Amino acid sequence: MNKLSGVLIMALLLSVQLFGQQKTVAEADRFFGIKNYEQALPLYEQAVQAGEKDPLVHYKLGVCFQKSGETAMQIKGIPYLEYALQNSKVIPVNVYYDLGELYMKDENVQRAAECFGKFKELSNKSDKNALAMADRAIEICNHATVFMSVPRNIAVKPLPSIVNTSLTEYNPVVSADESVLAFTALRPNTGKTRTSDKYIEEIYISYNTSGSWSEPKVVPVASQYNVGTAGISADGQRMLIFMGGVDDPGSIFMINKDGDGWSKPSLVANTLNTPRYLESTASITPDGKIIYFASDRLGGQGGLDLYRIEKKADGTWTSPVNLGPEVNSKNNEDAPFIHPDQRTLFFTSDGHNTMGGRDI
Repeated sequence: MNKLSGVLIMALLLSVQLFGQQKTVAEADRFFGIKNYEQALPLYEQAVQAGEKDPLVHYKLGVCFQKSGETAMQIKGIPYLEYALQNSKVIPVNVYYDLGELYMKDENVQRAAECFGKFKELSNKSDKNALAMADRAIEICNHATVFMSVPRNIAVKPLPSIVNTSLTEYNPVVSADESVLAFTALRPNTGKTRTSDKYIEEIYISYNTSGSWSEPKVVPVASQYNVGTAGISADGQRMLIFMGGVDDPGSIFMINKDGDGWSKPSLVANTLNTPRYLESTASITPDGKIIYFASDRLGGQGGLDLYRIEKKADGTWTSPVNLGPEVNSKNNEDAPFIHPDQRTLFFTSDGHNTMGGRDI
């Protein structure tokens, strides 16, 4: 009788545990269904830690990690996606591609290439886009293998915590003497301005005095939408900024240093912006006579291309000139920076012989 009671109690406990696990997964599925991956993640994780073996649950947990904003979090999704692929035949084929991208972020190039190869093998042979994606990804893996075999001795150091926070800072622009630093930052939306988004883009500026950076201050730009840094003049007195809108993917404007503040945004040149296409970033020469910028307008090589306009003697600007196939690829070229020597142009690209994502 005691033995039977023990069995019954154990069965009861297991059924209660199973019910709780199913309830947790159902709640996670609800969040997953509305793409609220942040809320779904800890619930799926709780279920897996409690012993959930369903490959679909592991797949969804892997997706939740993959959708995270931080690389360190994204690569945590690798074992869950691997488990799902190994234990189910109904997981979408594109997961092999997603897994390959995660392995690239984890610098496991060999395994990434294997995943991209599997994606190509299982893809519909009539899906030319999928096959091209796979071929390009494998090509990038080959580039990465070569580059990583002969690394350059370059140290990457973070700026101090007075500039960097636990939130996101990006797209820095620096004056020629490195005394002025402006950057775009994602900050919590107070609800008093602009959109209903959880975070909004704002421009911050910091000054290097006596070898240390000052506390960044917001550059107030009256805009109904997000704003961001696009470029800065050599002397740090003029800033090129990005502004978008409902009917405008994004355009470049200029603000000028005005005492302790900055002027209202004004058009840089009537030939720079287009009404239906994106102008994202720009760089101006020290003499202010040439502007290099990125745009996805028609007539380019593909994606974002780099262009230049030049100021004429009468103060007007020339029509944009595409920098051509030597610089522009069928992918994206962005973030131009013209060196003060006016002969060296730095930019990012996910074309050419990139080793993954956008390289310099």
